[in-house]
Amino acid sequence: ICRELYNRAYHERLEHYEKTGKGLTYAEQQNALPEMKKENPELTTVHSQVLQDVLLDAAFKNFFEGRTKYPHYKSYVSSMTYPQASQKWIYRNSIRLPKTGRIRMVKHRAVKGKVKTVTVKKYRNGEWYAIITVEIKEPKATPKEIKNPVGIDSGLTDFIYLSDGTHVENPRFIKKHEKRIRKAQKNLSRKQKGSKNRKKARLLLAKRWHDYKNVKTDWQWNLAKLLVSRYDLIAYENLSVSNMVKNHNLAKAIQDASWAKFWDKVEWKAKQNGTLAVAVDPEYSTQECPVCHAKHKVALSERTFVCP
Repeated sequence: ICRELYNRAYHERLEHYEKTGKGLTYAEQQNALPEMKKENPELTTVHSQVLQDVLLDAAFKNFFEGRTKYPHYKSYVSSMTYPQASQKWIYRNSIRLPKTGRIRMVKHRAVKGKVKTVTVKKYRNGEWYAIITVEIKEPKATPKEIKNPVGIDSGLTDFIYLSDGTHVENPRFIKKHEKRIRKAQKNLSRKQKGSKNRKKARLLLAKRWHDYKNVKTDWQWNLAKLLVSRYDLIAYENLSVSNMVKNHNLAKAIQDASWAKFWDKVEWKAKQNGTLAVAVDPEYSTQECPVCHAKHKVALSERTFVCP
């Protein structure tokens, strides 16, 4: 129902612009909703705030402000949002959604703070999640006195190499999960389009990818926590990953490493812990003498050099 309303609202905007040369506003489409409900009784089965959120206000705002591409028709909608949610909706092991009812759920953490929105989302592996946004006042962590700083170099053989001589090997999670993913992909490609077996095979492939991402994400969070607890200042390379993946020989390994996501996690943990995390320009960072600043051509495999 949300998908049909979205596509209808999108068609109306295009049609109105062609006829008048002006865009149809969100307020105009919102005011037309009661009339739409009379014409289409199915709309009354969905909460009114969800219907209002489906309208294309955010989609066009994001386009005109340069954040996304121009909106288009949707063949599916995987989520719906309740913009004005309440703490009363959430129970110990269930959630009550207006116009839907009370649904059992596994609550993986206590909901603290003022509940603002609830988004119900279906992932490609068939799992449903309730994403609850809350407003909380987080106390600012007291900045640590810098006694134990570290510089960190990102790599593919070693995931990170620290200035104190320690290093963390790259776990290469894609190698461990690739066989299962390929098998599921082959299984999917053999199924007839539109068949029930193809749907099952697609779900299995999505689960394989989901397992891979979960394992990698968990490992990165644990490593980020370890670094933040051990050092007071963390300086790391601000790598341009989008340019690096243009090298087709290394693209797969670079995407598997996910350096950008890892450093996002480190920065988030650092703010909570009072640690200072600083992104450094990577140019010549491993080829410049720290004493006299002379530059030397050094192979990627070399970690140290003697400055003449």
